[in-house]
Amino acid sequence: MSAALADDSAPAATPDPHAGVFLAAVETRRRVVLASLSRMPQRDRVSELVFDVLTHVALNADTQLDFELVDSFGRRHDLDLQTIVLPREFAVQSLRDLLGRGEPPPGPALEALNALFTLGYASKIGPLDVVERRNFTLRVVAMLPGVERAGPFVLTDFLDVVLGEEDALRFWQIYVDRVAAEVGRRGAAPEVSTLEPWLLTRLLALHAEGPSPPRGSWLTLLRHVNRVLQAHRHRWRFIRHLAEGCHEPRMLLHLCTAPAMVEDAEVLPVFLVRGNGRLVSCALLTLQAYPDAHTAVDLTLAELAARPFPEIAPRLVEIYAQLHLFPSIPRGSALERLLRGIRTLTAEMLTSAPLDVLPTAVARDSRALRHLLLLVDVEPAIRAVDPVVAEQFLSRVLTTWNQTFTPSGVDHPLNDTLWRDAVVRAAVADLRRRGEVALSRFETALMGLTSSAEQWAQGDETRHGQLMTRFVGRFGSLWLEACRALHRESDDDSLVLSAYALLVRAYAGHEAYAHGTGAFGAAEYVVPSLFPDLLGETTIVEPARLQAAAALVARVERSLRAGHDTEPEAVPDPAPRRPRLVSTPPGQAPDLDEPRARLIGLEEDERDVGRAPPSRPPARLAPIEVLDEEPALLRETPTRERPFEALGVVAKGRGGAVATVLSTYSGLALAREALDTLLRFVGVRTQVRLRLTDREVIVARATDLAGETLASDGWSCALSALESVRVTTRLQKFYAVLGAGCLGVSAIAGGHLVFVGLRGADVGLAGLGAGAVLVGLTIDALLGRIARRHRETLELELRAAGRPDRVRVMLDARAGAQLLDAFMAHDAARREREQLRRWSRAEEPLFDAE
Repeated sequence: MSAALADDSAPAATPDPHAGVFLAAVETRRRVVLASLSRMPQRDRVSELVFDVLTHVALNADTQLDFELVDSFGRRHDLDLQTIVLPREFAVQSLRDLLGRGEPPPGPALEALNALFTLGYASKIGPLDVVERRNFTLRVVAMLPGVERAGPFVLTDFLDVVLGEEDALRFWQIYVDRVAAEVGRRGAAPEVSTLEPWLLTRLLALHAEGPSPPRGSWLTLLRHVNRVLQAHRHRWRFIRHLAEGCHEPRMLLHLCTAPAMVEDAEVLPVFLVRGNGRLVSCALLTLQAYPDAHTAVDLTLAELAARPFPEIAPRLVEIYAQLHLFPSIPRGSALERLLRGIRTLTAEMLTSAPLDVLPTAVARDSRALRHLLLLVDVEPAIRAVDPVVAEQFLSRVLTTWNQTFTPSGVDHPLNDTLWRDAVVRAAVADLRRRGEVALSRFETALMGLTSSAEQWAQGDETRHGQLMTRFVGRFGSLWLEACRALHRESDDDSLVLSAYALLVRAYAGHEAYAHGTGAFGAAEYVVPSLFPDLLGETTIVEPARLQAAAALVARVERSLRAGHDTEPEAVPDPAPRRPRLVSTPPGQAPDLDEPRARLIGLEEDERDVGRAPPSRPPARLAPIEVLDEEPALLRETPTRERPFEALGVVAKGRGGAVATVLSTYSGLALAREALDTLLRFVGVRTQVRLRLTDREVIVARATDLAGETLASDGWSCALSALESVRVTTRLQKFYAVLGAGCLGVSAIAGGHLVFVGLRGADVGLAGLGAGAVLVGLTIDALLGRIARRHRETLELELRAAGRPDRVRVMLDARAGAQLLDAFMAHDAARREREQLRRWSRAEEPLFDAE
């Protein structure tokens, strides 16, 4: 018998000093149950009987837990189960009735039976040595699923109170290994993502979605996980084992939001101080779910402070980085306490530790966009200790920022406003410390944008333009914020002027990519209007003109943002007022505030509410003026120097659904496709090139054979004469379904003919069947080719005013996206102008009436 049973009145297990209210209540209840059972006559023999009965049912799946089975074990243990009853606070029925009815016993009686089950297990392992105890425990853990099939009987509830520490730890290790293996087997190991390098991002998204009830086998696993969470000793070890092997995010979410994660004061410090990145994510999500867990945060900071700084530096960087993945951190919460504590601890420990340890802990991948935030935040404290190291901190941040000018870097989710603000702070600090020397760093970064875009574009002009637009916009937005911050904080006017001069050079040298982005602030309006001589990459800039432009841009920015840093006063919302129509007297130009309504304004006047209309005739309104300029629907518009071009093929046949079905059933579509396939096989290529500028549309068609032009024609019209633009998709599933149907019919009919021909030695009939199968394969191949082409292309139809012919071209949906967007933007503007003209004509007779 176990040593825990030597004294029934005082179980060997001691109360857990780390247990919270829930865990302490669970432990107290278990001790009360065992104390009540200690007064039960023949408790040891009864507990062994309960253990033998339940394990027998688990080992024999065809055996039912009934009175016959219970009576047989009662005779084997020389017990009259009809006379044995549990203490009155648990049940009034006999032990035979509780076990033999085959129904779940009531709650208090079930607790007593589970306690007897555990006491029987302890009696069994008592006389065994260490090796035999382990083997016996392995067999018992393997039988637990069978025990639970017989009823809601649990062995783990009273295990820590009944067994000694060594036996309990051995059982929990084996039990948790099996549960963790099953949890890990049911969840696929996630791939490391460069876009979401931390598990916390996924956990936060699931936590925001709300609860999702588990189904099927996950319910059983959740029951086992909850039992592990209620273990008495070494709970943090078991929770860590479950979390490390779990790859199912919702199971991790359940684990992280369980009360045991915060009620056991050892779990979160272990996860944060000794766990990997996944465990740090789990611990931070727990702090998000329980914002008042300040004790766990204090223990974590104390344990971090007790370790050498080179050991904890990577840990501080990792925790601080993941803390900045939260959308917001409430004031006074445990997360904010941890954030401030890490920042303070890092600044204090850096004064007496090697200062180069912190930059070494920063990752060399996309995680650096969050890891470097700690360097930026502690740099002011390090500046007073060692300015050289503070300069290295800033240099590491700015070097990483310069490395983000890649196609994936500028669009990376971590390259967001938070990262930009950190870089702005680093840039301003570097400029204030080193002045012109730091300014030259950003000049070098600006000059490297073109070469970086050329390197990634690899000769593709369209891609080069797109990359330059993104690179220049990202550089301009950050440098504009740096100039504004420097203007607010620095007293060195020459440095501020030099910073704005670099902003002007960046815009003027890349005006083709920067105009309209809004990334350069007032420079986008000042330079083209007052300093057009500065525009152009190859323009020789006079220093005096550059300084004048920079000074004016700085003054405009300062005047526009004079009250940006002050807190606006709360202004009560005015009472709702009714808008009224404002007329324009004859001969007076209307106020052009809005492009779509040049004469109709809304003037709000509370005095007009409820007033009768005037008796004098209304003033005559001028007709609506229609705008001719192209609206800014596109980020980049075509010009004669940089037109939009795309290659396509002539759209054959009518594009309607009915015409498509009729041409397919009549065989015309198949004949055209077969002819096109044959022509391409012999080398005949017919291509259509569309060219769109800001003034005209040019469509050129050429038929080539082995590089020689056989025929060519063209179609062109002015952009203003373009009457309609249609972009449609053709049928896709129809061809695929029809091809599959033809193939199935031909395979069945042809296969039948082949079988009959071979069986009757009729070669002609077999050949006819093979031909039918071949025809079905050919039809399916042609229809499949048409379906694939329709999935990948769009039909563009152009019609010009005064011309009977029209152009219908099939364009690739990806390669021709820019051209299609431009056509649709122009057509939208044309239809808007037509609508405005109709409104104007409809209103003129009313306005002419006296």
